[in-house]
Amino acid sequence: MTSLDDIAGLEKLAFNAWPALRVAHVGDWLLRFSEGYTKRANSVNALAPARDTPAGDIEARVARAEAL
Repeated sequence: MTSLDDIAGLEKLAFNAWPALRVAHVGDWLLRFSEGYTKRANSVNALAPARDTPAGDIEARVARAEAL
C-alpha cells in the first residue's frame, strides 16, 4: 500500500524536475510561475487534502491565485 508520505515525496520530486522561476505558498497550495512558450511550470497544486473546505474559501483562493 502506498502511504501519503510516499505520494508527497513523489510530488516533491516532480515539482523539482521541472522547476518554476517563481514559487508562492498560499496556505496549503503551491503556486508555480514561469515564462516562455509552453508555460508548463504555471500551476496551482493543492498539497494537502482539503475535504469539507467551504466553497467560499476555495473561490477566494482561486481568485488570489489568478491575481498573482
